Amino acid sequence: MSVTFYECLMACASDAELVAEYNRLRGTSVGVDLRTPLERLIDSTSGYEQIVQEIKEDELAGFVHFAHDIWRRIPTEANP
Repeated sequence: MSVTFYECLMACASDAELVAEYNRLRGTSVGVDLRTPLERLIDSTSGYEQIVQEIKEDELAGFVHFAHDIWRRIPTEANP
């Protein structure tokens, strides 16, 4: 059975412990919004929300690269 990159990415993203450890080691907050509703409202009103979104996109891209690295390490016969 071959494992596609998408399957690997979804497995990584759905593993709460893996995501938590990734966030801890990288100092990121992939999949987590620690802001209170008031902070989100202030960020939205002040225009800071755009910056927050860019940061989240960069963090998510880093997680995708991390999952890709895991996928590449799966033995070749398991990959298409």
